[in-house]
Amino acid sequence: MTVTPVVTLRLMMPPDGDTNHVPLRAAWCDRQGGWQSAVFVCPEEVAARFAASRLEICPHPADISMTGITLPPLRPRQQRLAVSGAVELLALTPPQDLAIGHGLRGETGVLPVAWMAEGRVAQLLASLRQAGLQPDAILPPPAFLPQPEEGCAALQVVDGWAVVRSGASEGGLYPLLAQGTEAEHLARLQAHLPAIGQLVWPDSNSVMSGDGWAWGLPLNREPGTEKSSGWRRPACIWGLLALVVWLGGLTFEARKREAQGLALKQQMTAQVKAAFPGLTVVINPLQQARQLREARDKGTATAPAQDFATLLRAASAILPRMDAQVQQLSYRQGVLDIRWRDGAALRKEEAAAMQAHAGERQVTVVTDGQGVKLSAAQPVAEPRS
Repeated sequence: MTVTPVVTLRLMMPPDGDTNHVPLRAAWCDRQGGWQSAVFVCPEEVAARFAASRLEICPHPADISMTGITLPPLRPRQQRLAVSGAVELLALTPPQDLAIGHGLRGETGVLPVAWMAEGRVAQLLASLRQAGLQPDAILPPPAFLPQPEEGCAALQVVDGWAVVRSGASEGGLYPLLAQGTEAEHLARLQAHLPAIGQLVWPDSNSVMSGDGWAWGLPLNREPGTEKSSGWRRPACIWGLLALVVWLGGLTFEARKREAQGLALKQQMTAQVKAAFPGLTVVINPLQQARQLREARDKGTATAPAQDFATLLRAASAILPRMDAQVQQLSYRQGVLDIRWRDGAALRKEEAAAMQAHAGERQVTVVTDGQGVKLSAAQPVAEPRS
């Protein structure tokens, strides 16, 4: 069999990573930028057919979860902790057992995130490496779809799942009804995507040709599996050295100013915590200090301020186990809003137990048919004598 050199090779994985018994759908980009696709019997056949500069894989929609999390502006470390905490609540699984990836926080405050069981990722990579394939990236399924025009979204149906790409690095996965017409499926998806004006079905030749996606799941290579770069490695090293020298002077002043800004923020944070000992986490010291001062002047600042992290911990403690039933989580103006998936709801005894434990955590819980909202409990004013 003739080996075909390609720039990018993409594989859409079968459910449960069963590469031995289910055909693999592949797409490849040649040196002229053209895309082609085909179905192969097994990964060994793909390895024998192609010599790819880059191999990208996407898990089956049933094996990976995606959502958007609304967060305030945070430093990178704080953002990672917030994402891990939110995913733990959504997946009901310890973060250390998950492979978690996320994109950048958008203008609306929504951060796209995806996660998958770490064991499933390791099993998938092991089966591909055994067949002679070395993946360079694990991308969520929407990444393979063509990037849509503004106000539109690209749509593909895969084994009862709707794969939607709604932006450069945003998308979602939605289970479809077992019985339903195409019009009913589109109406259901449109309800989940109110900001999208039109759903576009890419043709079969371009359905896996998407570009511009900027994030994926973490990929840990096994020792000794790095690809050889041949003669390109010395050239890359010299190029990187030249780039480092050029950037050194440019970044020195930026780092100096960043350090000054960080020191100033740390000083402000310390002053705010000293003035308000009940404050557990300081994200925006100036804004939080102003809000707490106004509350104290009005005589309402008698209880410790509740922040995102505090409410998230309280939610993890008082919410009943809702396996895979959480659709969205957002935090705005001191309120943690948790939305259920369609058809999910708390039973009456679960809601009663949650309300009973809410008082112990000093939080107020408001339930409705679509989810729950948590906020700091307001202190009860003592009657005047």
